[in-house]
Parts: sequence; structure tokens; C-alpha cells
Amino acid sequence: MVIQNSVGSTETQIILLTSKIKKVSGHLISNPKDLHSKKGLVMMSNKRKSMLKYLKNSNLLSYDTITNELNIKKI
Repeated sequence: MVIQNSVGSTETQIILLTSKIKKVSGHLISNPKDLHSKKGLVMMSNKRKSMLKYLKNSNLLSYDTITNELNIKKI
């Protein structure tokens, strides 16, 4: 996986959001009634989706690389 030096780059933000999403998903498996975490998960998923959409329009090669390496469903 190619991680750029800039934390603000779209690719890096997508990678960081994906790791947070996996962490919260694991938490929700053991705590299914935690509605605040569910809301946070939905918000993070929507943010990642919009970032992936932006990346797809601006840099298709990077989009393909990120979706393949992180096993994210393509938009």
C-alpha cells in the first residue's frame, strides 16, 4: 500500500477512516445497542464514500489501488 507523506491527502484520509470504521464495527458487534457509535459509523462511512467519489473523479489509478488494497466496494 502506498501511503503518501501528507496526512491531508485524500488517500491517507481514506486509509485512516477505514481503520476507524473497522474498529467501530468490531465494537458494535459486542455492543449492538450503542446507538451513538452506530451514528458515528454511518457518518464515517458516508464521509469515506464521498472521499472515494472525489478520488474516483480526480485520480482513477489511485482510486483503483486503494479500493483493491483495502477491499472496499467500488462506487
